[in-house]
Amino acid sequence: MIERLYIALWGIYLIAIALFLATGMLNALTGVVFGFILFGLVFMGMISVLPHWATHQDRFNH
Repeated sequence: MIERLYIALWGIYLIAIALFLATGMLNALTGVVFGFILFGLVFMGMISVLPHWATHQDRFNH
């Protein structure tokens, strides 16, 4: 479940940055904001998604 949420957040992030780039609203300030969000997503992956994926036994029963 948490992996699906994590992938969905990455999708939303990529769509948002593509929209900002396409509309010309991606400047230095919004780049910094997107950078902070990117750091949060990577940190979330290391702290919650990777340990959950490595220890969750249900993924082998699909």
